[in-house]
Amino acid sequence: MIGRMAVAPWGRNGHPGWMRGLWVLVLGLLMACAQEINTLEPDGGTPSDGSANDLGTALDLGTSIDLGTSTDAEPGPGDAEPQDQGVGDAGGPWRVEVTQLVVPGLSNVATAIFGRSATELYVGSGSGRIYRYDGANWTLAWSSPSNNGIDELHGTAAHFYSIDRQNFWVHSGPAPTSDAVGHLGMGIGQNGFRDLDGLSDDAIFMVGDQQNGGSGFYQWNGSALNRITVVNVAELTGVLALSPDEVLIAGTGRVYRYEGGGLTEEQVEWPANFTPTDIAYYTFHGLDRAGDRVFISAKEQAILERGADRIWRRVHEPGGTEPLFAIAGHGQRPQLQALAVGGNATASGPILLNDGNGWRSAGVRTNYRLFDLYSPSPGLYFAPGSVQNTVEGVVLRLSVVQ
Repeated sequence: MIGRMAVAPWGRNGHPGWMRGLWVLVLGLLMACAQEINTLEPDGGTPSDGSANDLGTALDLGTSIDLGTSTDAEPGPGDAEPQDQGVGDAGGPWRVEVTQLVVPGLSNVATAIFGRSATELYVGSGSGRIYRYDGANWTLAWSSPSNNGIDELHGTAAHFYSIDRQNFWVHSGPAPTSDAVGHLGMGIGQNGFRDLDGLSDDAIFMVGDQQNGGSGFYQWNGSALNRITVVNVAELTGVLALSPDEVLIAGTGRVYRYEGGGLTEEQVEWPANFTPTDIAYYTFHGLDRAGDRVFISAKEQAILERGADRIWRRVHEPGGTEPLFAIAGHGQRPQLQALAVGGNATASGPILLNDGNGWRSAGVRTNYRLFDLYSPSPGLYFAPGSVQNTVEGVVLRLSVVQ
C-alpha cells in the first residue's frame, strides 16, 4: 500500500561549497519524489489481516477517500481536466463517499435493484422479498409466494416485473402488488431466469438456463411469455434492450444482437494470447447502459465497451481476481460519469470510477460483494449486495463528489 511519505527538512551543515551543491541536488531530487508520492492516495488494497488500516474491514462508511482536487467549481459528468490516469490510479478530481443504508428485515443477500428516482427504489433479496425505499424509510413491498430469490427487477409506467429462479412475475401496477401473476418460462431449468430488461409492456426480454441444456431468450408481449430461441453454445447471462428492434444479449464468450427476428453474433476483440477455450469459458456478467454508452462487466475487473461499429473492445484491463457485476452512469460523449461494482466471497468489493478519463480504481474498497447498481442522477448511486463471507444483505449509497 502506498501512503503519504514525509521528507525531513534539510539545512546548512558546514560542508565545503561543492559538497553543499551536491546536497542541494540530492535535496531537489528527494523533494520532487516526495511531491509525486504525496499525490497518491491509498487504494485500500485487499484486506489481509483485518487491521483498522484495511479500508474494507471496518464499517467506517461515513468517510470518503479523496481522489484529488480540482479547480472546476461546477462538478458534472466528465468535466474533469484530461490527465494521464492508468488502470487502478487513484488520482483525479473526484472522491467516493460510501454510506450503508439500514433496511429493516433484510436478513438475506440483496440481489437486485430498480428505481425511478432517489425517492422510489426497489431492492430484491435472496429470500424472495422486495423492499421499497422512499428516500427516508424502507418498507416491505412484496414477498414471493415461491420464496425463490429475486434475480432482477424492472418496471414501466403501468407495471412492475420481477424474475426469480423459476418464475417471471407480472405485477398489476407500477409497484409490487400482492396479486402478481407468475409465469413459468418454457423449458426453464433449475437455475432459472438470469436477467431482465425492457422498454414497454409488450417488449420485456429475459434470459435463463434451460432444463435440457443451453440458455433461452424470452419475450413478454403483454399477454404471454414466449421463448424466442435457445442458444446451446453459450450460457446467456445478460440482456439489454436498446430499442424494440435491437436487443443485446451477453453470454459466456459471446455477445448477440437480436434484430429483425433473428440473432447475430457481434465481434469481440480478444487478447492475442486467448485460446478458443479461454474465450468459450470467459464469463460476461453485466450488460448495462451508462449515458449513451454500452458496457459489459466481466471477470477479473475487465470492462468492454461497444463501439459505433458494433465491435466490443476492452476499456479496462483485468486488475484483480474479483468479477464486476454492474455498471451505471450518465453523460453524452465525450463526457461520462460512471461506476462499476462487483466482488467475490473472499475479497473486498472493488468500485471502479470513470469521470470521462477512462476507468480506474475509485480508491475505496468495501467489505461487501455488490451485485447491481442504480443511479437516479449524476453523482448518486445505490448498490445492493452482501457482507463479505456471509449472506447478510446490505444496500449502499455511493456518492461521487468533488
